Amino acid sequence: MLWLALASSAVAAEAQLRVGVGLPDVARVHAGVSVSERWSVHGTLGTNLGLITYFGASLGGRWDARVWELGPQRLVLGVGPDIWFGPAPEVVAVIANASVDFEYSYDFGFVGLVVAHRLGMGPTMDFPSDRFRVEPAGLIVPLQLGLRFGSR
Repeated sequence: MLWLALASSAVAAEAQLRVGVGLPDVARVHAGVSVSERWSVHGTLGTNLGLITYFGASLGGRWDARVWELGPQRLVLGVGPDIWFGPAPEVVAVIANASVDFEYSYDFGFVGLVVAHRLGMGPTMDFPSDRFRVEPAGLIVPLQLGLRFGSR
């Protein structure tokens, strides 16, 4: 359902669907769409299999700061914000990250293969909480594999 909502809001001609592993979500599904030549938005759903919370979801964006293209291959260095929500017993953890993306893709025409890596750092808070506390947190997605659909 998230994939359809993101795909229907696309202005540009590219969409991605990736599956990844990382933290805080051990397993995650990433769906993203381009909204301009250099900007994209994405959402993720994941689970950490009982490590900290039971389920997490995030929304974010990416600006492609550097793009290198050589024929069907493309390497992208992107930056952008992410906000992650993870409900746990009696609280909801919220992490706001500034993230860096590394993405490699190989195009076969309308479909391409994507390998991506995402790192982020920022503050986290639990809601509701009996005391105000902000702590550092990280978003680590060392491996995402997926498909790119559409043309550039």
